[in-house]
Amino acid sequence: MSTFEQWQSLTEFKQYMHRFLQYFPGFSNLSFLRFSRYNQHDSFVVPLVKWLTDKGAKFQYDTVVYDVDLEITAHCNIARGILHHDRDGGEHRIDMSAKDLVFVTNGSLTECTRSGDMNTPALYHKDMPAGWELWRNLVRRSPAFGRLDVFCSDANKTVWQSISFNFIDRDHPAQDQGVDG
Repeated sequence: MSTFEQWQSLTEFKQYMHRFLQYFPGFSNLSFLRFSRYNQHDSFVVPLVKWLTDKGAKFQYDTVVYDVDLEITAHCNIARGILHHDRDGGEHRIDMSAKDLVFVTNGSLTECTRSGDMNTPALYHKDMPAGWELWRNLVRRSPAFGRLDVFCSDANKTVWQSISFNFIDRDHPAQDQGVDG
């Protein structure tokens, strides 16, 4: 459920505690978990895409954004264009108007996640994923976009390994040993 690394701050831990402390009573049996009535895609993504489309948003699929052409001022950053690759690797630009809003998702700890199993280790790739390339390009323009290298310069310090246990029957093995929450 919670995976913390040495480089994460006490402030970040405090934020997690404020967010999740209310769920501690249900940790022993996972009753704190909340799920949408249907799968998350149909419950959240589909309605949001429809709502945004109805408001005039345009979605462009099969693209990888690698940079944002910015006008950086003392008070704000104004996106003038979005630079992206299409499926065939061609470079393109989408010009932005003064009314357009641009939301950037930069590097992610789970981007390009790999899975292994009991017999096969997860494949490891040192390549910089697209979200991190975008962040690196933004950081080159202004230090206001953060310190990217803290998160990706040393994979041995920032790799996130987690495991999940899957049980065939309903009861958790800890219950057989008299362990309870």
